[in-house]
Amino acid sequence: MLLHLFGVLNLVAGVAVASKPSKPNIILILTDDQDIHMQSMDYMPLLKKYMVDKGTSYQHHYCTTAVCCPARVSIMTGQLAHIPNVTDMIPPYGKGGYPKFMSQGLNDEYLPVWLRDNGYYTYYTGKLFNAHTTENYDKPHAAGWTSSDFLLDPFTYSYWNATWQKDFETLTEAPQNPLVYQAADWSAMT
Repeated sequence: MLLHLFGVLNLVAGVAVASKPSKPNIILILTDDQDIHMQSMDYMPLLKKYMVDKGTSYQHHYCTTAVCCPARVSIMTGQLAHIPNVTDMIPPYGKGGYPKFMSQGLNDEYLPVWLRDNGYYTYYTGKLFNAHTTENYDKPHAAGWTSSDFLLDPFTYSYWNATWQKDFETLTEAPQNPLVYQAADWSAMT
């Protein structure tokens, strides 16, 4: 009888473990300067075909401050841009960019930190914020990312011969083709 009870308990425990729901995968793509009235998605048909048409689209989501850094801070903190006071794109006026994000103490209280703390693997590639530079990328490093490939100013918009900062490593210059750089990096992970 005791052996039978032990077997039933093991079976129930196995079902409980097997039926635990898995966490959903989340892919968040941030693009700047999208304007519905200017049909900006018409210039990105593959993004629309593979991501928008097959994913979730927020048809009635409007950004209260539709400018690069304030919008990114709002998305990543869940706060309106004026609350953390990131209300512009770039210094020197002290209202925007990576230095403002850091000076407002947001590095420990935003989306990637929350996701990581809840067991998610987080990865970021591309531009994080304006004024995230070759001089300040490690003062401090952006928190919460399990892995990252940040494009840094002054090369953020120069995709050929760009300067990347991988994870917590020092700066690297990507080869001529950034897709080769990323593909080699991802293939090493699989």
